Amino acid sequence: MRQITPRLLISGREIDFFGGEYQSNGNLTPATITFTMPLTEGVAKHLWNKEVTLFFHDYDSKPLFRGWIKRVKEDFERIEVFAQDVL
Repeated sequence: MRQITPRLLISGREIDFFGGEYQSNGNLTPATITFTMPLTEGVAKHLWNKEVTLFFHDYDSKPLFRGWIKRVKEDFERIEVFAQDVL
């Protein structure tokens, strides 16, 4: 059975992430994505307003989500990131 391996890129660079949530309610609300990444991935990177791209499969040519980071919450072990699509 094939395994789904989504790819997440920040400013064109693929990153490791623990898990996340994609939400698109439709109508006139923007799509959002929240994900958690290791602290070592985000240290010394200014993540605010960086472009985030999510591909559902490795072979996808168009992203499922493309937006910009709006909030970042750092912890001792991880970084929680909230990104929002543009309407």
